[in-house]
Amino acid sequence: VDPQGSVGLSLSQTVCEAPGVAQLLEATADLADTILPTNLPELGLLPAGCDAPRLFQKHVVAIESGAFFDELNRVLAGVDLDIVIYDTPSGLTGPALGILDRVDHLLLPVQAEPLAARTLPRLLASLNELAEDGRRISVAAVVLTMSDPALAECGQIAEELARALDRKS
Repeated sequence: VDPQGSVGLSLSQTVCEAPGVAQLLEATADLADTILPTNLPELGLLPAGCDAPRLFQKHVVAIESGAFFDELNRVLAGVDLDIVIYDTPSGLTGPALGILDRVDHLLLPVQAEPLAARTLPRLLASLNELAEDGRRISVAAVVLTMSDPALAECGQIAEELARALDRKS
């Protein structure tokens, strides 16, 4: 699920104009009409949908409170899905904070560049603080993205991330 449209924007104009989350929640499209196939038969994409920025601006409070995701999860509950992955902005604000209590596990993608790698310890500390405050937090994995094994810098960043994770476990 791509509620803010980041994945969809990186794809074709056809995907950007296809019905998606926006139309699903406005009840102007059926779920079957919104899930786009991918090259992997077992993986589908539910894009943000056409005119998504207008809809999301209209529902910003519901998105940040999580009510938006409650409704989306209600719609998705009627479908036989093994797993749903929500793509949200990085950090712990807005949609990412709103969805936190509505998922079983978190995947934390970290780009293989120094600034992104340095944010991981603070993000993990923030998640620990939220857990101490009673939030249900389960990090399934930290995923290194945009890494090039031919670049020594990427290897150094991978090692730095591994050390940061070792300190947290």
